[in-house]
Parts: sequence; C-alpha cells; structure tokens
Amino acid sequence: MNTVALITGASAGLGVEFARQLSKRGHRLVLAARRKDRLDQLAKELGNARAVAIDLSKPNAAAKLLADVAAAGEEVDLGDQHVQREAHLERLVELFHP
Repeated sequence: MNTVALITGASAGLGVEFARQLSKRGHRLVLAARRKDRLDQLAKELGNARAVAIDLSKPNAAAKLLADVAAAGEEVDLGDQHVQREAHLERLVELFHP
C-alpha cells in the first residue's frame, strides 16, 4: 500500500497551502473537497496528488472517502483526523442502528 497525506478542504485557503507544503516535502497527496475543477487544477500543479470531489457534510461521506483511498491501494499516513474519526463513528452507528 502507498501511504498518502489526506488533505480535506483542498480547493481553497489553508487546504491549498497545506497541500503545497506537504507536496514540497515529498508526500503523495489525496486532495478532497467539493470543487472538482479546483482540485484537478491543484493536483496537476503539484504532480504528486490526486483529487476526490466529495462533500464531507453529507452522511457517510467520510467513510466513502476512506473507502476510495483504500480502493486506490492507499493508506492515510498523515491526514485530517476528523475524517478518520467521523468514518469510525459512522461505522459504529451502522452497527447499533442498522
């Protein structure tokens, strides 16, 4: 599995800056946000990133994002702990409230 840094909110502001800084340090990146056009542009600029257009305010979105990462043969080494925690909580809710 390839390790990646997961950057949420990567289409603007601090997300873009975090992505640029981590890219300079040699991290492979997964960029996540709602605006696919901006994500694609940033991924092209960085060269070591891929874009995932997703609205993390939607139910089960965090779990879907992490499933996408796993399906691509990637593992989050550095990333948004909120996304990982949210996905874990979503799985717990599914277990207790099927």
